[in-house]
This record gives sequence, C-alpha cells and structure tokens, in this order.
Amino acid sequence: MTNQQGVIVAKRKYSLWQQNKGVAALEFAIVAPLFFLMLFLGLELGLMAMADAALDRTTSKISRMGRIGIVEADCLAAIRREMIHELSPWADHSSLHIDVQIYEPDVVFSDVNDPDYRPSCVAGGPGALMVYRLGFKSTGFVGILGLLGWDAFTYQRTVVVQNEP
Repeated sequence: MTNQQGVIVAKRKYSLWQQNKGVAALEFAIVAPLFFLMLFLGLELGLMAMADAALDRTTSKISRMGRIGIVEADCLAAIRREMIHELSPWADHSSLHIDVQIYEPDVVFSDVNDPDYRPSCVAGGPGALMVYRLGFKSTGFVGILGLLGWDAFTYQRTVVVQNEP
C-alpha cells in the first residue's frame, strides 16, 4: 500500500467517524424517557406496596382494639384518630373511610365512591361478630400515574373478628 492509498483510507475512516458523532445523543433521546418512566413507575409501585402494608398493620391494630373493647365509647372518633396516627404519611385525612358493623348474613357497606357516603361505626358488645372495612384513597406519590391517566387508587381492608366475651 502506497502512502497515498493510506491517506485515502485514513480520510474515509475519519469521515465515517464524523458521521457517527450524534448517534449517542439520538440513542439517549430514545431510551431516556422509557428509562425514567420505568424508574418512577417502580418507585411508585414500591411506595404503593408500603402504603398497603401500613393499612394492613393499621387494620389489624384497630380490629384488635375493638376486639378487646377499647373502641366502645366513640367508635368513629377512636378509629379515625388511630388511622390518622398510623397512616399520616400515606393518606390524606379527608380520604379515610371507616365502616364497622355487626356481622349479619346480609351485611352491606355503602359505596365509598358515592357522594353521599358517610362512615359508620357500630361497636358491638361482648361476643359480637364484627366486620371492619377500613381504607383510604390516594392519587399516587410521585405523580407518574397521573401522567398515565390513573386518577386515584382505593386501598381497602375488610376484617371479620369476634369481640371478646
């Protein structure tokens, strides 16, 4: 290979390198939105799982309180106070829903999405079989779900326990 041929080959390699200059930026522009969407979606799902676990612990604690008779005086206020204490990082206080009823075969709870929804709390006496339905609504924690068109999620637990005799 002569010196002139070597110069031509070198120029071709240099011109090919110049043509590839913007490829990395283009690849980043294509991949970055998907990467950040997946990152924030994973973060959102992790926070949702933690909020759900917090509601599970709170429901267990409240049903235990009712079972041993701590919630008899002002049932609704006592449960609301406990839910606010336990769920304050996860739930807006206005979105809490509390329903406690004595179990009957045809027990029906009102719909929490109904505009006329009112919490109900009937603390049964000793030995009564009680149904607790506790929950809250959340619009999400990092905001990515709102961008995807999901407005709100309802976290809910229903527990049946028998009060101590």
